[in-house]
Amino acid sequence: MDTTHVTQDFYLVDMDYDAEERSLSFSVNDRDYVGVGGPTVVGYALSGKYILVKQRPKFFLEPKSTRKPLYYIVDTDVERLRMPEQGVMGPMVLSDFNETCKKMRIRTPVRFLED
Repeated sequence: MDTTHVTQDFYLVDMDYDAEERSLSFSVNDRDYVGVGGPTVVGYALSGKYILVKQRPKFFLEPKSTRKPLYYIVDTDVERLRMPEQGVMGPMVLSDFNETCKKMRIRTPVRFLED
């Protein structure tokens, strides 16, 4: 397992060192993680207390190039850290994501940090 720190106790976790298995996870302790955004996370951005996530869902029969991205908004508020998955809004298509960000007054990133 390979991890990349995002913010607070949130990490990108590559199961079996495979970027196709990358998910956004919350660190429970040094070895255990709770997934809050499934594979395959291809980008993220930070905006205040939110992690904005871009995902290309992993469908085994569908070529990578045709997978439509989905978007999530993850609230990192400490009150929700006991059950971090409750702070996840999504999946959303880009137009819904942009509209939700606008309503929540979240500054939409110019671009996501991607591999």
